[in-house]
Amino acid sequence: MIIESLTSSLGGRNMFNHRLFGRKMYRNNFLIVLCITMIPTLFLAVAAYFVGSMQLEKEVTRNHSWQIQQLMGKMDESFNQLESTVSQFSIHPLFGEGLKNINLATDYEYVQNLYQSLMLMKGTNHLINKIIFYSNPHQASITEQGVQSIKDTESEAFFRNLLDREQSFFWSDVPDFYKGKVFPKMLVLKTPVNTSAYGVILILLDSNKVEALYNQSLTSMQDFFLVMENERSIALGGVPANSVHLAASYEKNHSNHPDILSINGEKYSVTYNQMRRLNESWVYMAATPTSRVTNPIKMIAKWIMIVSVSCIFLAITLSWAASLRIYKPIDRLTREKSMIEQKLHNSLPEMRDGFFLQLLNGHLYSLNESELQTKLTQLGWEIQAQSYSVLVVMLSGLPNGQSSFSKGDEQLLGFAATNIVEELIRKRFVQSHVINNQDLTIGVLIAHHLQENTHERMKQELFQFSNEIENTINFILKRHVTVSLGRIIGELKFVPQEMQRARDYLKYRDISKANQILDIENYISTSKISFFPIQIEIDIVQAIHLWKGEEAIQLIHKFGDEMEANSQFKMEILLGMQILLGSIERAVLQAGFHPYNLYKGKNLFDELSQIQDKEEMILWFSETVIQPYIEEVKKTQALKKKQTIDRVLEIIQQEYMNDISLEQCAERVGVLPYALSKAFKQVTGTTFVVYVTRLKIEKCKQLITNSNLMLGEIASELGWHPAYLNKIFKKYEGITPGQFREKYFS
Repeated sequence: MIIESLTSSLGGRNMFNHRLFGRKMYRNNFLIVLCITMIPTLFLAVAAYFVGSMQLEKEVTRNHSWQIQQLMGKMDESFNQLESTVSQFSIHPLFGEGLKNINLATDYEYVQNLYQSLMLMKGTNHLINKIIFYSNPHQASITEQGVQSIKDTESEAFFRNLLDREQSFFWSDVPDFYKGKVFPKMLVLKTPVNTSAYGVILILLDSNKVEALYNQSLTSMQDFFLVMENERSIALGGVPANSVHLAASYEKNHSNHPDILSINGEKYSVTYNQMRRLNESWVYMAATPTSRVTNPIKMIAKWIMIVSVSCIFLAITLSWAASLRIYKPIDRLTREKSMIEQKLHNSLPEMRDGFFLQLLNGHLYSLNESELQTKLTQLGWEIQAQSYSVLVVMLSGLPNGQSSFSKGDEQLLGFAATNIVEELIRKRFVQSHVINNQDLTIGVLIAHHLQENTHERMKQELFQFSNEIENTINFILKRHVTVSLGRIIGELKFVPQEMQRARDYLKYRDISKANQILDIENYISTSKISFFPIQIEIDIVQAIHLWKGEEAIQLIHKFGDEMEANSQFKMEILLGMQILLGSIERAVLQAGFHPYNLYKGKNLFDELSQIQDKEEMILWFSETVIQPYIEEVKKTQALKKKQTIDRVLEIIQQEYMNDISLEQCAERVGVLPYALSKAFKQVTGTTFVVYVTRLKIEKCKQLITNSNLMLGEIASELGWHPAYLNKIFKKYEGITPGQFREKYFS
């Protein structure tokens, strides 16, 4: 009733504000539109001519920087592919320990294999110009020209210096006796990598092809670029003189690179980028003139100044009509905004009810305290400096008078009692929530402000509130009332456990009394159980919720030790263990497993009561209670994993011809890529990439044998390039697709 009146009041206020806003908007629309259209466009043109040019220069610099970053990504990928390809030859058996015992002058077959391997390495990447293999034991090098002895001291010193380097794979400067049409930096691989190296492979790159990669950033004849390493130029393109100016600017402003550089009266937008290469760092600088963009804009600005004067008179005429047209969509948007705000306001109580229902029933155990507080703040609660208390109200019996509710009206009775509690609680507490448990019990959560209340004052207020509930329900509903007060706690995450304890404590009410208030804090101090490790019980339940069986067993050991150290009689330990068993069964049920089915109909409480020794109790918990639960969880997880991989295999079968990836499949089935990769190999016995590759090869063989398609068409069907199809087919089958077709039809 209160919520409905509040909603109607807010709705009426919103409609009044809407009408007031509409009148003001309609009255002012014409003035606003007229002012906007009468703003001298001449000033806009002047601003475009002077200020716009500077802004465009910044925009050109930003856009140019973005383009260069994209290009750098491609160039870095090319060099990464080169380094990755070369590194694979580090484990080639021809470059292993056996090379020491080879006579290069007589072992022609071995030398031929070495030569072919070097040529194969060269063919793997178009940037490679020349490959040289140097063998220190033989004092000789193998190149395209064959085996050459190294006799001059300069070459020997050069190769000895490379072998003495600590790195096994690195970039180095090209010596003078190899310079020509090669890139100034070469890639060096020492062999073998796992022992003391006695040979090196030099990868010399084609300078024209390398610079062609960088030249992709040049969009006009005025553009130029420069690549430097340790303030030394290693590649340049465009106008050489401009590149010299760029290098000088970089050395002069090494710590603060300018975005705009003036060369011979022309302004250039300069972009700097760094590229890490194994043991070195290269700086890439590219420049483009800003005048290509600013000059056309300046010309347009002049025309704008001319046209703007003519448009002023036309704008005056059109402003009146425009003001009327503009108001219509604004009015529609304003009404829609009011409706959306009203719907959100009306749905907030339902969202709050749903949150508290999940919280009090323990369904939010996976959220930590910070996450719970964030959600509660979003729902309109103030959670700073708060403590929380819970209480459970239970209706029972009939007093001396007769009730207006008969048998079968339990739901109606519970609803009425819940409304009474809600009305009473609003008068006493600013923040609270009431839940009807549908079993003639009512759960209540109350927030207390710590700065205004002490523990004793909060307890006194809770007792007064409980007495008020008893008296009101006795008078209106003619029912007996038992109120169970939980402890006052400081964190939301303990609310579900405290609510459950308050419900459990209702079992200890005195049935000879009509109304009574039970305080769980007094129960803990006066019960037959003189000590109970509540926090350890909470940790055990949490571990079960998170499927941590080993941790739960360790905590049960700790629970038993604490009970034994703080209890006087064995019966107290047994009672504590029985309470723990009840909490575990409840946690298992909340996890989705029925205890009766999980434990095959055993009476666990009867079995536990027959065990006298604490260690036997702990062993019984481990073998009879925890292990069956963990095994059932593992079966459920294995089934889900198998279903997930079956779904991925189905996706691969349907879309293998597309460029499908592990990340795409992981997103579609709703798991992380790492988890999918691990599960895929466990189920299929191979990796995702190998599985897709083998599937495509089998499809290729079927198309070769069952169709007349050309090999290029087959490669297109599989989503591969023809050259890559030849390479990967031969890798897996030992022959090319053409040889396979000839062999099949021969």
